[in-house]
Amino acid sequence: MDTSRFEKLLRDEKTKLGAEQKENAKEDEFDNADHFFPEEEADQVEAHDIELSMDRTIGNSLEDIDAALERIEKGTYGTCEACGQAIDEARLEANPAARTHTQC
Repeated sequence: MDTSRFEKLLRDEKTKLGAEQKENAKEDEFDNADHFFPEEEADQVEAHDIELSMDRTIGNSLEDIDAALERIEKGTYGTCEACGQAIDEARLEANPAARTHTQC
């Protein structure tokens, strides 16, 4: 399998997510919570929780992308980590960081 196309997809997604993560860090108003009115505090806490969840999701995605890039480097990309069989290219198109095929 030619992995160069998947490597480009992964690197592009990594760049996009990294920029998104930086933007989210800039927008975190909770760090300046001292300027909120008490009646707004619950809304701000909820918004901060959502931002933290998004940051974790982005962080997990970046870890998956790094792992996939490492598999490309090692020559194991496209092999199911659970059973060792090949992962369908259609699955890799949909999720280039996939570690397993759909049967596992």
